[in-house]
Amino acid sequence: MFWRTPLQSIVAFLCGITLVEKPHFLPSFLSFSVAWVFIANGNIQNMHPSPWHKKSTFGGLLIMLLFGFRSAQTIIPHQNEESIVAYQKALDKEAERKMKADEEDAKILEIEEEERKKEEKEKEDMMKKSAILSQPAFPHLNILFRLQRLLQIIARHLRIIESTFCWDDSFRAFWITTTCIMIGVLFLFIPW
Repeated sequence: MFWRTPLQSIVAFLCGITLVEKPHFLPSFLSFSVAWVFIANGNIQNMHPSPWHKKSTFGGLLIMLLFGFRSAQTIIPHQNEESIVAYQKALDKEAERKMKADEEDAKILEIEEEERKKEEKEKEDMMKKSAILSQPAFPHLNILFRLQRLLQIIARHLRIIESTFCWDDSFRAFWITTTCIMIGVLFLFIPW
């Protein structure tokens, strides 16, 4: 029974109550909450029953940092095979549901695209009639190129953030979490 309690929700509620009564803990709680979100997301990422899909955990990396060794896990052939198959079936059902939803969205987008093409053709006909075509075809190409380069940089940074948040880059996630915990502890003792 105890294991089914929403422990994280209870802790968040108690932290909220404490924060309302003692608002000077806000910087510390903000720092702790970032670490908490990272640890919780790392635990969610490790819910897959297959040992091959497990990522390094905060606790495992902390033990490696403190004691200098990492516990080796022996993987037995066909370990957790039934639960892996059940988990994969659930993922496949979810993927199928998403695919159906995507197909419905694609149909809607196709209809909208046809309507847009009709509107564009009407506009093009109007432009031909009004002889506006004497202007250059792409006057803002340089601006669009700069925008594309900016979007490339943003996409690269978002990929790094995603890989860190999903614990694909375990060491970066570990150090962010550890730093947030240390800053949170430090803020507990600094008067605000």
